[in-house]
Amino acid sequence: MMSIAVPAFLSGSTQGRILDVLVFGLAGVLAYRFPRTAPYLAVFSVGLQSTLTHSLTSEGDALAGLTVGLALTRIRSRHWPSRRVVSYTLLALVALGLLVGLSFAANGRGPYGNEVASGSEYFISRTVLAAAVLILSEQDADWQHRWVRAIALLALILSAFRIAEIAGLPIRPLTDALGIAMVSEYSRISDANIFAVVAAVGIPFLLAGGGSDDSRTIWQSWGRWLAAALVTFALASTESRTGVVIMVVVVSSLLFLAKTGRRRMMVLGLALIYAGSSLFPAFSIGNKPVVVSAQPVTSIVATNEAPIIAPPHLQSPGSPQPTPQPIPGQPKLPAITPQWRSLLDRTSYVLEATMPPAARGARGSYLVFVVRAASRANQATLRITVNKIVVADLQPSGMSPYYHWEQVPVPDALVDTGKPVTVGFTATGNVDSSNHYFAMGGIYARSSGYSSRIWTGHSWLQNDLSSDPGVQSGLLLVFLNGAVPPLEYFAASPSEVIDTSLSDRLVLWKTALIAFVHNPALGTGFYTFQFVQDKYEPGDSALFFAYTNAHSN
Repeated sequence: MMSIAVPAFLSGSTQGRILDVLVFGLAGVLAYRFPRTAPYLAVFSVGLQSTLTHSLTSEGDALAGLTVGLALTRIRSRHWPSRRVVSYTLLALVALGLLVGLSFAANGRGPYGNEVASGSEYFISRTVLAAAVLILSEQDADWQHRWVRAIALLALILSAFRIAEIAGLPIRPLTDALGIAMVSEYSRISDANIFAVVAAVGIPFLLAGGGSDDSRTIWQSWGRWLAAALVTFALASTESRTGVVIMVVVVSSLLFLAKTGRRRMMVLGLALIYAGSSLFPAFSIGNKPVVVSAQPVTSIVATNEAPIIAPPHLQSPGSPQPTPQPIPGQPKLPAITPQWRSLLDRTSYVLEATMPPAARGARGSYLVFVVRAASRANQATLRITVNKIVVADLQPSGMSPYYHWEQVPVPDALVDTGKPVTVGFTATGNVDSSNHYFAMGGIYARSSGYSSRIWTGHSWLQNDLSSDPGVQSGLLLVFLNGAVPPLEYFAASPSEVIDTSLSDRLVLWKTALIAFVHNPALGTGFYTFQFVQDKYEPGDSALFFAYTNAHSN
């Protein structure tokens, strides 16, 4: 992939400060010299913001510069804003800013005060600057239409970027070099819903010609329809269920507002483009089914291997010496079929298995567990702990890509305590969900004194031990000294379950509702859902990913 290097004089903290001044000054000069460009500059600074600046992100610098430039224009012309500048948009901005300010006052001294302060500062500062630009902009007969055209043009440009990237053009290296997080980037799933909103707003604005007052030309121009069709095609490429819902709302609204058969046909044409494009294999919405199959494990794990004997430097007096055969009287590891897997494909995940203590005076202790490595490349490491003490770091090159019994020696002192033994598993290094992860085997069973749980990065879960669809509960196949206890099996999860992205939404909505009931007036603080999610999450639900918001779309 092509890479673009940022010049040395624009790197580091000095770079940010220089760009602060440049963006602020350029926006101010343009607003002063060409005040009618303010809506375009404001909308594009928000839609194409860069993180290369220092004091503020680029949209903050640009909005501040626009405010100063427009204020100087007003002072020079002695033409002050009129009362008609007070619009529903301005009132909404003021109301939101006031609400966030009150929420900060109520939650700023709470346990997440720093996060509340940071989020509130960002929102209020941008709200004040946006309101200032709106008030100070020229209010001639066309001023509202300029804002509409600016939003429509932004949607069109973002759509063009998205289509260009789908076509294989090297857009991403350029935007990365400029520090611009394009909401239309094809490979960024997190941007799909944001882009869907921008595109959906842009479609009716494009059809309306950016607010043209000549009713005879509204939706009559094929150029506008083609632009709306391009945005519609780009919207279909998101594989976003949110995009589907938004497009249904947009098409229904436009059909209701259409006054002639010609206009209805144009709207239906966009609907057909969206429906047809959504079926392309490359980005078909069918790639995100509503019902999916639970992830079964069908491998039979059998072994005739002898248990590992503790190496000499870990042997206690009286420890048995290495031998190719199992110790007499010690049970062989059974052939067993794991019924589910728990993936260690994130460094934040921690799997724990707790079991009864070892027999007092036991020597040559070891652990056995069922695991597979995704590949033999040593990009990730499986770290094993016993009672919080690291006992092994296993490399994939020394493991099998198939489910197998792995055996690890354990210092006797860690398990000869008369207390329950807790074994922990984490993945370290360059972990991902495609080639560099570990899969631990588990079964739908219980046994006295044995339990398993997982740390998801934000909470401990015991009723669901895997991020796979469905509910995977029971025990990890982890045992001390090869002793497999009597197992009581129970019914497995249904073979077909709701897709995780949908089931997670239901949990998030319940969580948000509970949080609202407990904080109905001022909430928990702006953008703090990710920090209070554990507190209000329903007790019968499980989430493996920390969401920054309630995903209410």
